[in-house]
Amino acid sequence: MRGVSAGALTALVVAALADCSGADRPPSAPVINAPVDSGSDVTMASDDTDASTKPPPHDASVETSSDDADDGATDDAPAEASTISPDGCNSQSDAGVIAMVCGGHCVNVAIDNTNCGGCNQLCGTVPGTSCVTGQCVCPVPQVVCGGQCVDKTQDVSNCGFCGHNCTGSPCSGGLCQASLIAQTVQGGVLPHTVAAAIAVDSNYVYWTQAPGVGSDPGVFQKAFAGGAPNGPWGSPDPRGLTVSGHNVYWADYQTAAVNAGSLIAGPSGGVTPLAAGSRPLAVASDGQNVYWTDSTAGTINQTALAGANAGATLVLASNRSFPVAIAVDATNVYWIDNGTLANTGSVSRVPIGVANATITPIATSENLPWALALYPPFTSQTSTPPAATTVYWTNQTNPGTVKSAQTAAPGGAPTVIAQNQLAPYGIAVDSQSVYWTNFDGNTVVKAPLAGGAEYVLASGANLNIPTSIAVDSVNVYWANQGNGTIFKVAK
Repeated sequence: MRGVSAGALTALVVAALADCSGADRPPSAPVINAPVDSGSDVTMASDDTDASTKPPPHDASVETSSDDADDGATDDAPAEASTISPDGCNSQSDAGVIAMVCGGHCVNVAIDNTNCGGCNQLCGTVPGTSCVTGQCVCPVPQVVCGGQCVDKTQDVSNCGFCGHNCTGSPCSGGLCQASLIAQTVQGGVLPHTVAAAIAVDSNYVYWTQAPGVGSDPGVFQKAFAGGAPNGPWGSPDPRGLTVSGHNVYWADYQTAAVNAGSLIAGPSGGVTPLAAGSRPLAVASDGQNVYWTDSTAGTINQTALAGANAGATLVLASNRSFPVAIAVDATNVYWIDNGTLANTGSVSRVPIGVANATITPIATSENLPWALALYPPFTSQTSTPPAATTVYWTNQTNPGTVKSAQTAAPGGAPTVIAQNQLAPYGIAVDSQSVYWTNFDGNTVVKAPLAGGAEYVLASGANLNIPTSIAVDSVNVYWANQGNGTIFKVAK
Protein backbone atom coordinates (compact mmCIF):
# COMPACT_ATOMS: atom_id res chain seq x y z
CA MET A 1 0.00 0.00 0.00
CA ARG A 2 0.94 3.60 -0.40
CA GLY A 3 1.57 5.99 2.51
CA VAL A 4 -0.29 9.31 2.92
CA SER A 5 1.09 11.89 0.57
CA ALA A 6 2.42 15.19 1.88
CA GLY A 7 -0.34 17.04 0.06
CA ALA A 8 -3.05 14.90 1.59
CA LEU A 9 -1.65 15.36 5.08
CA THR A 10 -1.49 19.11 4.63
CA ALA A 11 -5.12 19.21 3.50
CA LEU A 12 -6.11 17.10 6.52
CA VAL A 13 -4.38 19.42 8.99
CA VAL A 14 -5.92 22.49 7.37
CA ALA A 15 -9.37 20.95 7.65
CA ALA A 16 -8.84 20.14 11.32
CA LEU A 17 -7.68 23.64 12.09
CA ALA A 18 -10.59 25.18 10.25
CA ASP A 19 -12.95 22.94 12.19
CA CYS A 20 -11.70 23.65 15.69
CA SER A 21 -9.19 26.45 15.74
CA GLY A 22 -11.60 28.92 17.23
CA ALA A 23 -14.28 29.79 14.69
CA ASP A 24 -16.90 28.23 16.97
CA ARG A 25 -15.05 28.56 20.25
CA PRO A 26 -17.02 29.69 23.32
CA PRO A 27 -16.42 33.28 24.49
CA SER A 28 -13.43 33.86 26.74
CA ALA A 29 -14.25 33.71 30.45
CA PRO A 30 -12.71 36.29 32.75
CA VAL A 31 -13.04 36.11 36.54
CA ILE A 32 -16.74 35.91 37.34
CA ASN A 33 -18.20 39.13 38.73
CA ALA A 34 -21.17 38.98 41.11
CA PRO A 35 -21.34 42.37 42.87
CA VAL A 36 -22.26 42.53 46.55
CA ASP A 37 -22.62 46.19 47.66
CA SER A 38 -19.19 47.25 46.46
CA GLY A 39 -19.51 45.61 43.03
CA SER A 40 -16.37 43.50 43.18
CA ASP A 41 -17.51 40.08 44.38
CA VAL A 42 -17.15 36.88 42.42
CA THR A 43 -19.41 33.86 42.28
CA MET A 44 -17.83 31.03 44.25
CA ALA A 45 -16.86 27.62 42.84
CA SER A 46 -14.73 24.63 43.75
CA ASP A 47 -10.95 25.02 43.58
CA ASP A 48 -9.44 23.13 40.67
CA THR A 49 -5.83 24.10 40.33
CA ASP A 50 -4.29 20.60 39.91
CA ALA A 51 -2.26 20.65 36.75
CA SER A 52 -3.09 16.98 36.25
CA THR A 53 -6.60 17.94 35.16
CA LYS A 54 -5.20 19.47 31.99
CA PRO A 55 -5.43 16.91 29.16
CA PRO A 56 -2.13 16.08 27.48
CA PRO A 57 -1.46 17.06 23.88
CA HIS A 58 -2.90 14.62 21.39
CA ASP A 59 -0.65 11.60 20.77
CA ALA A 60 1.24 12.21 17.56
CA SER A 61 1.40 8.46 16.87
CA VAL A 62 -2.36 8.10 16.29
CA GLU A 63 -2.94 7.01 12.72
CA THR A 64 -5.38 8.77 10.46
CA SER A 65 -8.25 7.10 8.58
CA SER A 66 -6.13 7.05 5.45
CA ASP A 67 -3.55 4.65 6.96
CA ASP A 68 -2.75 1.84 4.49
CA ALA A 69 -2.27 -1.63 6.03
CA ASP A 70 -0.26 -2.76 3.01
CA ASP A 71 2.28 -0.06 3.86
CA GLY A 72 3.27 -1.95 6.99
CA ALA A 73 4.45 1.24 8.75
CA THR A 74 3.03 4.07 10.92
CA ASP A 75 2.73 7.44 9.20
CA ASP A 76 5.36 9.80 10.52
CA ALA A 77 4.06 13.34 9.95
CA PRO A 78 6.13 16.44 10.75
CA ALA A 79 6.22 17.36 14.48
CA GLU A 80 3.93 20.44 14.35
CA ALA A 81 1.22 18.69 12.35
CA SER A 82 1.39 15.51 14.42
CA THR A 83 -0.09 17.22 17.49
CA ILE A 84 -3.47 17.43 15.80
CA SER A 85 -5.88 14.61 15.14
CA PRO A 86 -8.66 15.22 12.63
CA ASP A 87 -11.32 13.78 14.92
CA GLY A 88 -9.79 14.23 18.42
CA CYS A 89 -10.33 18.00 18.96
CA ASN A 90 -13.98 18.81 18.58
CA SER A 91 -15.53 22.05 19.79
CA GLN A 92 -17.81 20.19 22.22
CA SER A 93 -17.96 16.84 23.99
CA ASP A 94 -20.63 14.81 25.76
CA ALA A 95 -18.20 14.37 28.65
CA GLY A 96 -18.25 18.11 29.45
CA VAL A 97 -14.94 18.73 27.70
CA ILE A 98 -14.76 21.90 25.64
CA ALA A 99 -11.82 21.17 23.36
CA MET A 100 -9.99 23.75 21.30
CA VAL A 101 -6.75 24.03 19.41
CA CYS A 102 -4.52 26.53 21.21
CA GLY A 103 -0.86 26.92 20.22
CA GLY A 104 -1.07 23.87 18.02
CA HIS A 105 -2.33 21.66 20.85
CA CYS A 106 -5.81 20.40 21.67
CA VAL A 107 -6.71 21.68 25.16
CA ASN A 108 -9.77 21.49 27.40
CA VAL A 109 -10.70 25.17 27.84
CA ALA A 110 -13.24 24.20 30.51
CA ILE A 111 -10.46 23.53 33.04
CA ASP A 112 -7.20 24.78 31.51
CA ASN A 113 -5.78 27.58 33.72
CA THR A 114 -3.84 29.10 30.83
CA ASN A 115 -6.63 28.81 28.29
CA CYS A 116 -9.76 29.23 30.40
CA GLY A 117 -12.80 29.60 28.18
CA GLY A 118 -10.59 30.41 25.20
CA CYS A 119 -7.01 30.50 24.06
CA ASN A 120 -4.59 32.55 26.19
CA GLN A 121 -7.24 33.34 28.84
CA LEU A 122 -5.07 33.18 31.96
CA CYS A 123 -6.50 32.64 35.48
CA GLY A 124 -3.37 33.95 37.16
CA THR A 125 -4.48 37.59 37.05
CA VAL A 126 -6.21 37.02 40.41
CA PRO A 127 -3.99 34.84 42.62
CA GLY A 128 -5.70 31.68 43.80
CA THR A 129 -8.29 31.45 41.03
CA SER A 130 -8.56 28.36 38.84
CA CYS A 131 -10.49 27.41 35.75
CA VAL A 132 -13.84 25.76 36.40
CA THR A 133 -16.29 25.22 33.51
CA GLY A 134 -14.46 27.83 31.47
CA GLN A 135 -14.43 30.55 34.11
CA CYS A 136 -11.79 31.74 36.56
CA VAL A 137 -13.13 31.39 40.11
CA CYS A 138 -11.88 31.37 43.69
CA PRO A 139 -12.03 28.22 45.82
CA VAL A 140 -15.18 27.85 47.93
CA PRO A 141 -16.10 29.85 50.00
CA GLN A 142 -13.84 32.62 48.72
CA VAL A 143 -14.72 35.41 46.31
CA VAL A 144 -12.72 38.13 44.61
CA CYS A 145 -12.45 41.43 46.51
CA GLY A 146 -9.88 44.03 45.55
CA GLY A 147 -8.06 41.71 43.17
CA GLN A 148 -7.63 38.81 45.59
CA CYS A 149 -9.54 35.77 46.82
CA VAL A 150 -10.99 36.35 50.29
CA ASP A 151 -13.41 34.62 52.65
CA LYS A 152 -16.11 37.20 53.40
CA THR A 153 -17.24 35.24 56.44
CA GLN A 154 -14.01 36.04 58.30
CA ASP A 155 -11.91 38.57 56.37
CA VAL A 156 -11.63 41.71 58.53
CA SER A 157 -11.15 43.95 55.47
CA ASN A 158 -14.05 42.47 53.48
CA CYS A 159 -16.50 41.28 56.10
CA GLY A 160 -19.89 40.36 54.67
CA PHE A 161 -19.27 42.38 51.52
CA CYS A 162 -16.27 43.73 49.66
CA GLY A 163 -14.64 46.75 51.27
CA HIS A 164 -16.42 46.33 54.61
CA ASN A 165 -13.55 46.93 57.02
CA CYS A 166 -14.11 45.95 60.64
CA THR A 167 -11.73 48.72 61.82
CA GLY A 168 -9.81 46.48 64.18
CA SER A 169 -12.66 44.23 65.34
CA PRO A 170 -12.96 40.55 64.34
CA CYS A 171 -15.13 39.33 61.47
CA SER A 172 -17.28 36.31 62.26
CA GLY A 173 -20.01 34.81 60.14
CA GLY A 174 -19.82 37.74 57.72
CA LEU A 175 -20.48 40.29 60.47
CA CYS A 176 -18.04 42.73 62.03
CA GLN A 177 -18.15 42.13 65.76
CA ALA A 178 -19.33 45.03 67.91
CA SER A 179 -17.04 46.60 70.50
CA LEU A 180 -18.03 47.74 73.98
CA ILE A 181 -17.30 51.44 74.52
CA ALA A 182 -18.66 51.85 78.03
CA GLN A 183 -20.68 50.16 80.74
CA THR A 184 -22.60 53.20 81.89
CA VAL A 185 -24.28 52.00 85.09
CA GLN A 186 -24.27 48.86 87.18
CA GLY A 187 -27.63 47.20 87.23
CA GLY A 188 -29.38 50.29 85.86
CA VAL A 189 -30.70 51.41 82.51
CA LEU A 190 -30.27 54.40 80.31
CA PRO A 191 -33.02 57.00 80.41
CA HIS A 192 -35.78 57.23 77.85
CA THR A 193 -33.36 57.94 75.02
CA VAL A 194 -35.19 60.16 72.57
CA ALA A 195 -33.75 61.59 69.37
CA ALA A 196 -29.98 62.04 69.70
CA ALA A 197 -29.31 60.81 73.24
CA ILE A 198 -26.04 59.50 71.85
CA ALA A 199 -23.84 61.73 69.68
CA VAL A 200 -20.36 61.80 68.18
CA ASP A 201 -17.89 64.38 66.95
CA SER A 202 -14.39 63.94 65.53
CA ASN A 203 -12.85 62.99 68.88
CA TYR A 204 -15.52 61.73 71.28
CA VAL A 205 -18.70 59.77 71.71
CA TYR A 206 -21.28 61.33 74.08
CA TRP A 207 -24.25 59.81 75.86
CA THR A 208 -26.85 60.51 78.52
CA GLN A 209 -26.92 58.42 81.67
CA ALA A 210 -29.67 57.76 84.15
CA PRO A 211 -29.26 57.29 87.89
CA GLY A 212 -27.92 53.86 88.76
CA VAL A 213 -25.90 51.86 91.24
CA GLY A 214 -22.34 53.14 91.42
CA SER A 215 -22.74 55.97 88.93
CA ASP A 216 -23.99 59.54 88.84
CA PRO A 217 -26.56 60.67 86.25
CA GLY A 218 -25.62 63.17 83.59
CA VAL A 219 -23.84 63.51 80.25
CA PHE A 220 -20.58 61.65 79.61
CA GLN A 221 -17.93 61.67 76.90
CA LYS A 222 -15.30 59.12 75.94
CA ALA A 223 -12.37 59.62 73.59
CA PHE A 224 -12.06 57.35 70.58
CA ALA A 225 -8.41 56.94 71.53
CA GLY A 226 -9.46 55.01 74.63
CA GLY A 227 -9.31 55.60 78.34
CA ALA A 228 -12.04 56.05 80.90
CA PRO A 229 -15.19 58.12 80.24
CA ASN A 230 -15.13 61.78 81.26
CA GLY A 231 -17.96 63.22 83.28
CA PRO A 232 -20.54 63.72 84.13
CA TRP A 233 -21.95 67.07 83.29
CA GLY A 234 -24.38 66.64 86.13
CA SER A 235 -28.05 66.33 85.26
CA PRO A 236 -30.66 64.26 87.14
CA ASP A 237 -32.63 63.08 84.08
CA PRO A 238 -30.90 63.96 80.78
CA ARG A 239 -32.75 63.21 77.56
CA GLY A 240 -32.14 64.46 74.00
CA LEU A 241 -28.48 65.21 73.22
CA THR A 242 -26.57 67.00 70.46
CA VAL A 243 -23.10 68.42 69.85
CA SER A 244 -22.59 71.70 68.00
CA GLY A 245 -19.68 74.10 67.88
CA HIS A 246 -17.79 73.93 71.15
CA ASN A 247 -20.69 72.73 73.28
CA VAL A 248 -22.83 69.74 74.09
CA TYR A 249 -26.55 70.44 74.59
CA TRP A 250 -29.23 68.35 76.23
CA ALA A 251 -32.67 68.52 77.82
CA ASP A 252 -33.28 67.53 81.44
CA TYR A 253 -36.73 66.13 81.90
CA GLN A 254 -36.76 66.43 85.67
CA THR A 255 -35.46 69.98 86.09
CA ALA A 256 -37.36 71.15 82.96
CA ALA A 257 -34.20 72.84 81.67
CA VAL A 258 -32.25 72.95 78.43
CA ASN A 259 -28.55 72.88 79.32
CA ALA A 260 -25.11 73.35 77.77
CA GLY A 261 -21.67 72.02 78.65
CA SER A 262 -18.41 73.39 77.30
CA LEU A 263 -16.32 70.94 75.29
CA ILE A 264 -13.26 73.10 75.88
CA ALA A 265 -13.60 73.16 79.67
CA GLY A 266 -15.00 69.63 79.80
CA PRO A 267 -17.30 68.30 82.52
CA SER A 268 -15.29 70.14 85.16
CA GLY A 269 -16.56 73.38 83.63
CA GLY A 270 -20.05 72.68 84.93
CA VAL A 271 -23.50 73.04 83.42
CA THR A 272 -25.00 76.21 81.93
CA PRO A 273 -28.84 76.39 81.91
CA LEU A 274 -30.08 77.96 78.67
CA ALA A 275 -33.86 77.75 78.81
CA ALA A 276 -36.71 76.44 80.93
CA GLY A 277 -39.88 74.64 79.94
CA SER A 278 -42.38 72.12 81.25
CA ARG A 279 -40.90 68.83 80.03
CA PRO A 280 -38.15 69.46 77.42
CA LEU A 281 -37.40 66.26 75.61
CA ALA A 282 -35.34 66.63 72.40
CA VAL A 283 -32.74 69.18 71.29
CA ALA A 284 -30.91 70.30 68.14
CA SER A 285 -28.53 73.14 67.39
CA ASP A 286 -27.03 74.97 64.42
CA GLY A 287 -24.45 76.84 66.51
CA GLN A 288 -26.56 80.01 66.56
CA ASN A 289 -29.58 78.70 68.43
CA VAL A 290 -30.65 75.65 70.34
CA TYR A 291 -34.00 74.16 69.29
CA TRP A 292 -36.05 71.97 71.59
CA THR A 293 -39.37 70.26 72.03
CA ASP A 294 -41.52 70.54 75.13
CA SER A 295 -43.54 67.35 75.29
CA THR A 296 -45.99 68.54 77.96
CA ALA A 297 -46.53 72.08 76.68
CA GLY A 298 -46.67 70.82 73.09
CA THR A 299 -44.32 73.49 71.74
CA ILE A 300 -41.38 73.76 69.35
CA ASN A 301 -38.91 76.33 70.66
CA GLN A 302 -35.84 78.32 69.63
CA THR A 303 -33.40 79.81 72.15
CA ALA A 304 -30.65 82.19 71.00
CA LEU A 305 -27.12 81.28 72.09
CA ALA A 306 -25.40 84.62 71.52
CA GLY A 307 -25.96 88.25 70.57
CA ALA A 308 -28.46 90.75 71.89
CA ASN A 309 -31.15 88.07 72.20
CA ALA A 310 -29.00 85.49 73.97
CA GLY A 311 -31.20 83.42 76.24
CA ALA A 312 -34.44 84.61 74.66
CA THR A 313 -36.83 81.83 73.66
CA LEU A 314 -39.12 82.01 70.64
CA VAL A 315 -42.08 79.63 70.29
CA LEU A 316 -42.03 78.44 66.67
CA ALA A 317 -45.08 76.17 66.90
CA SER A 318 -47.61 75.27 69.56
CA ASN A 319 -50.50 72.90 70.24
CA ARG A 320 -48.45 69.93 69.12
CA SER A 321 -49.21 66.33 70.10
CA PHE A 322 -46.32 65.03 72.20
CA PRO A 323 -43.34 66.27 70.13
CA VAL A 324 -40.49 63.80 70.64
CA ALA A 325 -37.71 64.52 68.11
CA ILE A 326 -36.23 67.57 66.43
CA ALA A 327 -33.65 68.46 63.74
CA VAL A 328 -32.53 71.62 61.95
CA ASP A 329 -31.14 72.50 58.53
CA ALA A 330 -30.10 75.82 56.98
CA THR A 331 -33.57 77.39 57.06
CA ASN A 332 -36.08 75.14 58.82
CA VAL A 333 -36.76 73.22 62.00
CA TYR A 334 -38.22 69.72 61.61
CA TRP A 335 -39.89 67.67 64.33
CA ILE A 336 -42.02 64.63 65.04
CA ASP A 337 -45.37 64.63 66.81
CA ASN A 338 -45.69 61.16 68.25
CA GLY A 339 -49.47 61.50 68.42
CA THR A 340 -49.78 59.04 71.34
CA LEU A 341 -52.37 57.02 69.37
CA ALA A 342 -52.00 54.81 66.30
CA ASN A 343 -51.89 56.67 62.98
CA THR A 344 -52.08 60.15 64.54
CA GLY A 345 -48.38 61.01 64.36
CA SER A 346 -46.80 63.46 61.93
CA VAL A 347 -43.56 64.97 60.61
CA SER A 348 -43.60 68.74 60.14
CA ARG A 349 -41.42 71.82 59.69
CA VAL A 350 -41.44 75.58 60.31
CA PRO A 351 -38.97 78.29 59.28
CA ILE A 352 -36.26 79.35 61.71
CA GLY A 353 -36.86 82.58 63.62
CA VAL A 354 -40.58 83.02 62.92
CA ALA A 355 -42.89 82.94 65.94
CA ASN A 356 -45.95 80.69 65.50
CA ALA A 357 -45.21 80.34 61.82
CA THR A 358 -47.35 78.43 59.36
CA ILE A 359 -46.63 74.74 59.81
CA THR A 360 -45.76 72.68 56.73
CA PRO A 361 -46.73 69.00 57.11
CA ILE A 362 -44.15 66.60 55.67
CA ALA A 363 -46.10 63.44 56.49
CA THR A 364 -49.32 62.79 58.37
CA SER A 365 -51.22 59.78 59.75
CA GLU A 366 -47.97 58.12 60.79
CA ASN A 367 -48.05 55.25 63.25
CA LEU A 368 -46.23 56.39 66.40
CA PRO A 369 -43.23 58.06 64.71
CA TRP A 370 -40.28 58.38 67.05
CA ALA A 371 -36.92 59.61 65.71
CA LEU A 372 -35.86 61.53 62.60
CA ALA A 373 -32.74 62.42 60.62
CA LEU A 374 -32.05 64.81 57.74
CA TYR A 375 -30.15 64.28 54.51
CA PRO A 376 -27.58 65.61 53.71
CA PRO A 377 -26.32 64.94 57.22
CA PHE A 378 -24.88 67.69 59.42
CA THR A 379 -21.33 66.31 59.58
CA SER A 380 -19.41 69.34 60.86
CA GLN A 381 -20.45 70.77 64.20
CA THR A 382 -18.59 74.00 63.47
CA SER A 383 -20.42 75.00 60.28
CA THR A 384 -23.94 75.85 59.16
CA PRO A 385 -26.17 72.81 58.50
CA PRO A 386 -26.84 72.12 54.81
CA ALA A 387 -30.30 72.50 53.29
CA ALA A 388 -32.11 69.20 53.74
CA THR A 389 -33.51 67.40 50.70
CA THR A 390 -34.90 64.34 52.52
CA VAL A 391 -36.35 63.56 55.92
CA TYR A 392 -36.07 60.04 57.38
CA TRP A 393 -37.97 58.71 60.38
CA THR A 394 -38.93 55.58 62.26
CA ASN A 395 -42.45 54.45 63.16
CA GLN A 396 -42.00 52.69 66.47
CA THR A 397 -44.63 50.01 66.20
CA ASN A 398 -44.16 46.27 65.96
CA PRO A 399 -44.14 45.62 63.09
CA GLY A 400 -42.93 49.12 62.25
CA THR A 401 -41.49 51.01 59.31
CA VAL A 402 -38.64 53.27 58.29
CA LYS A 403 -39.74 56.00 55.88
CA SER A 404 -38.52 59.05 54.00
CA ALA A 405 -40.03 62.08 52.29
CA GLN A 406 -38.66 64.77 49.99
CA THR A 407 -38.60 68.24 51.50
CA ALA A 408 -39.39 69.77 48.10
CA ALA A 409 -42.68 67.89 47.95
CA PRO A 410 -44.10 67.98 51.50
CA GLY A 411 -47.31 66.12 52.11
CA GLY A 412 -46.76 63.57 49.34
CA ALA A 413 -46.78 59.83 49.83
CA PRO A 414 -43.69 58.84 51.84
CA THR A 415 -41.20 56.28 50.58
CA VAL A 416 -41.05 53.10 52.65
CA ILE A 417 -37.38 52.32 53.21
CA ALA A 418 -38.03 49.23 55.33
CA GLN A 419 -41.11 47.49 56.68
CA ASN A 420 -41.91 44.66 59.08
CA GLN A 421 -39.30 45.99 61.51
CA LEU A 422 -39.43 45.09 65.19
CA ALA A 423 -40.12 48.48 66.77
CA PRO A 424 -37.58 50.64 64.88
CA TYR A 425 -36.28 53.34 67.21
CA GLY A 426 -33.19 55.55 66.68
CA ILE A 427 -32.19 56.65 63.18
CA ALA A 428 -29.16 58.23 61.48
CA VAL A 429 -27.93 58.82 57.92
CA ASP A 430 -24.68 59.34 56.07
CA SER A 431 -23.93 59.99 52.40
CA GLN A 432 -24.93 56.48 51.31
CA SER A 433 -27.12 54.72 53.86
CA VAL A 434 -29.79 55.07 56.51
CA TYR A 435 -29.20 53.29 59.84
CA TRP A 436 -31.64 52.36 62.58
CA THR A 437 -32.03 50.26 65.71
CA ASN A 438 -34.82 47.76 66.30
CA PHE A 439 -35.93 48.15 69.92
CA ASP A 440 -37.72 44.79 70.07
CA GLY A 441 -35.63 42.99 67.46
CA ASN A 442 -32.26 43.71 69.09
CA THR A 443 -30.61 44.58 65.79
CA VAL A 444 -28.76 47.44 64.13
CA VAL A 445 -29.67 47.63 60.45
CA LYS A 446 -28.76 49.71 57.42
CA ALA A 447 -30.24 50.16 53.94
CA PRO A 448 -29.52 52.38 50.91
CA LEU A 449 -30.86 55.93 51.16
CA ALA A 450 -33.43 55.26 48.45
CA GLY A 451 -34.43 51.91 49.94
CA GLY A 452 -33.39 48.42 48.94
CA ALA A 453 -31.71 45.41 50.47
CA GLU A 454 -31.32 45.63 54.24
CA TYR A 455 -28.08 44.62 55.93
CA VAL A 456 -27.93 43.65 59.61
CA LEU A 457 -24.80 45.25 61.04
CA ALA A 458 -25.15 43.86 64.56
CA SER A 459 -27.34 41.41 66.44
CA GLY A 460 -27.17 38.92 69.27
CA ALA A 461 -25.33 39.27 72.56
CA ASN A 462 -24.20 42.88 71.99
CA LEU A 463 -27.76 44.14 71.64
CA ASN A 464 -30.05 44.65 74.64
CA ILE A 465 -32.97 46.95 73.81
CA PRO A 466 -31.01 49.26 71.49
CA THR A 467 -32.28 52.80 71.36
CA SER A 468 -30.51 55.91 70.04
CA ILE A 469 -27.94 55.69 67.27
CA ALA A 470 -25.21 57.89 65.77
CA VAL A 471 -22.68 57.48 62.94
CA ASP A 472 -19.34 58.90 61.92
CA SER A 473 -17.21 58.14 58.87
CA VAL A 474 -16.38 54.56 59.89
CA ASN A 475 -18.58 53.35 62.74
CA VAL A 476 -22.14 53.11 64.04
CA TYR A 477 -22.75 53.79 67.75
CA TRP A 478 -25.78 52.90 69.82
CA ALA A 479 -27.05 52.78 73.39
CA ASN A 480 -28.47 49.59 74.93
CA GLN A 481 -31.20 50.62 77.32
CA GLY A 482 -31.56 47.10 78.67
CA ASN A 483 -28.13 46.89 80.30
CA GLY A 484 -26.81 50.43 80.14
CA THR A 485 -24.03 49.83 77.60
CA ILE A 486 -22.63 51.82 74.69
CA PHE A 487 -21.41 49.84 71.67
CA LYS A 488 -19.98 50.51 68.22
CA VAL A 489 -19.61 48.47 65.04
CA ALA A 490 -17.99 49.17 61.68
CA LYS A 491 -20.57 50.37 59.20
